[in-house]
Amino acid sequence: MAYLYLAVDFQSERIMFFEETVKNDLNNRINFKRNDAMEFLKKKAIWLAYDFELGGDIQGLFKWLDSKNAIECGNGVAFLNFYFKENFYQELKEELMKDVNLQKKDRIYIIYSEDKKMKGKFLSGERKKNPWAGYALVGVAGEEEEEKSED
Repeated sequence: MAYLYLAVDFQSERIMFFEETVKNDLNNRINFKRNDAMEFLKKKAIWLAYDFELGGDIQGLFKWLDSKNAIECGNGVAFLNFYFKENFYQELKEELMKDVNLQKKDRIYIIYSEDKKMKGKFLSGERKKNPWAGYALVGVAGEEEEEKSED
């Protein structure tokens, strides 16, 4: 069985995919060591929902999403694979904050799978009151009687 490997050269900021036979050949040619400049990364699939205030750095976010080959999933939602070393959430937040200038009211929420459970977390911002609150009225208040005039 052949395996596909992913390696990142952090000095040149290149990502490389190669098969096991190529990896073995690479090891022989350059005395590749796991702790050298190349490190093996983990991959996590995520949905990223964004809600930016007027004047938010949407271009910075779009540039970052494009660099990750993200897929559009509706207004304010994208799907992507994120590669990381150790701490998925922290590395994603640091990378995003480096490339996107977020304002106080800008919100970014991620949804991902962890330990076979779906989880969600804000990278920026916080939850607001549900805009649909109050639409599903369970009971109707008692009818008011109309005042009758004595004319």
